[in-house]
Amino acid sequence: MMLATDHYLEQVEAHRQRVCAQLLHLVKILTKTSEIMAEEHRSALRARWSDPEIAAMVDYLHEHRSEGAQGGKFKQSAFNAVAVHIQPLLVSGKAKDGSSVKTKFSQVCALHFDAMD
Repeated sequence: MMLATDHYLEQVEAHRQRVCAQLLHLVKILTKTSEIMAEEHRSALRARWSDPEIAAMVDYLHEHRSEGAQGGKFKQSAFNAVAVHIQPLLVSGKAKDGSSVKTKFSQVCALHFDAMD
């Protein structure tokens, strides 16, 4: 014979299990949301380059190659100057700085020399 207390305890246990399952589901949703937001934040911090910005960078460095290019290597001040020069062309992403210009220039050079092989 089942007592009322046993029935009540079964109901409480079933309710506890449902609540735990819902909490687990909520934790999974919050974890995924957090991952998405973190990726969006990292993406917003990256410089996004447009074709006009890349062309202006290459043109600027070509025009100023005699102002410090040593063996094809520019000084950091040249990359800083490019960042200022291309600032009006910014379409999206963060504004370029000398470091991001230097990185993009290295990538463009690598693509150019790979294409020549």
